[in-house]
Amino acid sequence: MEAKRITARSIIESARGTASGAARFRESEAETVTGTLALRRKVPEKALQHLSHAIEGNPRNVTAFIQASRAFCVMQRAAEAVMLLEFGLELNPTWKIFKELSLNYEKIGDQLKSLSLWQKYIEMFPSQFKGYLALGELYFRSRSFEAAALNYEEAIRFGGDQPAILLRMAFCQEKLRRPEDAIQSLKRLVQLQVNLAQRMEALDGLVRLFEEAGKFDVSAGYLDQAVKLVPDAAKYEKLGDLLFRDGRTKESLEAYDRSRELSPANFQLAIKCAGISYLYRKDSKKAGSYLKQALEINPAATEMMSFLEKMAAGRDISLEMKEYCTTHLDLEFEKRAHELKPDIEPDPHEETVKQLVRISLEMEEMVFSRISAFRSGFSELMEMENGILTELQQSLGFVREGVQGRLGRMTQRPVDPQDRSSRDVSLFLQNLSSGVKKQCTTLRKGMTRISARQTMINASAAGLTKLLDEIAQESQLALGKLRHATKLPPDIRRREMLKIVTNLSESIEKIKNGC
Repeated sequence: MEAKRITARSIIESARGTASGAARFRESEAETVTGTLALRRKVPEKALQHLSHAIEGNPRNVTAFIQASRAFCVMQRAAEAVMLLEFGLELNPTWKIFKELSLNYEKIGDQLKSLSLWQKYIEMFPSQFKGYLALGELYFRSRSFEAAALNYEEAIRFGGDQPAILLRMAFCQEKLRRPEDAIQSLKRLVQLQVNLAQRMEALDGLVRLFEEAGKFDVSAGYLDQAVKLVPDAAKYEKLGDLLFRDGRTKESLEAYDRSRELSPANFQLAIKCAGISYLYRKDSKKAGSYLKQALEINPAATEMMSFLEKMAAGRDISLEMKEYCTTHLDLEFEKRAHELKPDIEPDPHEETVKQLVRISLEMEEMVFSRISAFRSGFSELMEMENGILTELQQSLGFVREGVQGRLGRMTQRPVDPQDRSSRDVSLFLQNLSSGVKKQCTTLRKGMTRISARQTMINASAAGLTKLLDEIAQESQLALGKLRHATKLPPDIRRREMLKIVTNLSESIEKIKNGC
């Protein structure tokens, strides 16, 4: 006989009517173990049978709820997993249930529920750092770095300095262009007893941040700590570059030599060392030694042999050496000779950011001008309506006064058959009719003006709505392209970002001309 299909609703109904005792608690634990083993053997239907009995025996069995939800997920029944966990949360508001339910919300793509879930956890347990950490991670994954950083700070306030949180917070602070805060976070991390990977990540961050700030000596100091922990050819070459930019050419050559020991086939680095030795250290012998090593790495580099021969003959080849090094290594030796501490290289995306700011300001100005015109037109309409109503009230008042006065005079006059009262009444009625017609004509003209103004206002509102819709559509399209561009290599990313900005500028210009 086919077993009845177990659903989340059936488990919940059974659990609600349970009066558990000590014996049932023990039975619940046993059923949980059996169900967990069945789930590990990838038999979710059998696991659910045991886990439903476990929950029925003890509705506060957190493990049973979690394992049952996982069984539902294995069976591609995520909605039932969420339903079961929500019921479990009502009975057991514990960290494990919150965490499992949040994961399931994210699986079904409901980020808002996951967000409100962790906010509820913080309301229930305001002094536990786990809630702030989980909320920070949720914001971090959605790239809301400002909100993530705030929650990481709260997590540290209640849970103390923890390496993983400090790393996350430093990353957010760097993304938010707060390098000083990021540096402080990484310095605190370096002072902790952390594992090698975390220490290396913190040191790399400090090297990068101080280099961007132009403090090459400090950056070199942190990189020196990193290469002592993990010797690496690329890092030693980077250390040599930082020392050279700080004007410490002797120490830079020592770092380059250490890099070449770890990577002896680095032809470009041998040329770099020869150039620095010859042009900055004025050591022809040392430069010749580097050139020989370069020639051994690449025998086809005939320029090296020519340089060696000229140096052996005692000829001055400084200009040729400068040209060669500049051409092949893109090193500005002339500039570095006079500026040992050059300015920070400009951000390659700075122009892109400026263009985006300019476009946003243009859009803002355009939208606000439309809104101002709309408000002005609406105010004029209201003034016109009020004026017409006032004029109509005055006219009706005059008519009323005239009627009352005329009737008063007619009733006070003595009745005389020979009097021409009938003619007077006829004349009065004719004048009254003419006055009313005149007021009706005035009213019609006023209402025509109001109708025309309303048409203009409605057209302005429609134009404003169209403008905002088009801007929103173009901005959304550009944002999608920009997100895709951030995943590309740096050189391609910069080109794509500039293309996005150009296209957006053209689209906004078309919208402005069309409106």
